Amino acid sequence: MTRSVSSSRTGRWRPSPRPTITSSRPRAPIQAGSHVRGVGDVARADLGIAQRGELAHRRDVLRGTAAAILVLVLTACAGPVPSASPGQPSETAVALVSSPAARSAPPASQALEAPDASFPTAGACPDLWPGSIATFQLNIDTPNPRCGVVRASQQLRVVNATGTTVTVTFHGVDYVLKPGGEQTFAPTFGAIWQPGDHVLHVSFYGGGDGPEIFLVAE
Repeated sequence: MTRSVSSSRTGRWRPSPRPTITSSRPRAPIQAGSHVRGVGDVARADLGIAQRGELAHRRDVLRGTAAAILVLVLTACAGPVPSASPGQPSETAVALVSSPAARSAPPASQALEAPDASFPTAGACPDLWPGSIATFQLNIDTPNPRCGVVRASQQLRVVNATGTTVTVTFHGVDYVLKPGGEQTFAPTFGAIWQPGDHVLHVSFYGGGDGPEIFLVAE
């Protein structure tokens, strides 16, 4: 509560001065070396965070480089991939690429052609053995020989002496022979035919029937 006092000079009342209230608790002294956190301290803290981030980035880069070097070392230690010798296919190529014979080979039940007859129908059928090739000549009148006995290991050769172009059908394939031409066929008789009498079809003769080839079992 504020009290008023009168002045002896002026005769007026004026308020008494407000007493100063002081705290009875002593103020802790500021120790040496302590400071108040300010703008400079915040800047230094931000700088420390940036430095730690840069150090973490450098560690990540070093780890990635070390991993790449490790992969290169392991690859080098594994050795080169084996390659095929010059002129020889690699094992992988052999495994992936099948031979033409394996792809085109017919089933076992269709591998050999059945004969047209069990025995020849011509009167005479000379034996064309020995020799690796059995030759039949196509003449104007009749083939020579008209019938021949062959073995499984022999091959067929046809000579065109008709004076005109003819077509010979052998093992389901047509072959064109010009006048004076000849053809030796690669497969042996035993590789394509069953034993028995087989008729070689020639376009020059009536009905397309050419010489008879009698394959005997060895």
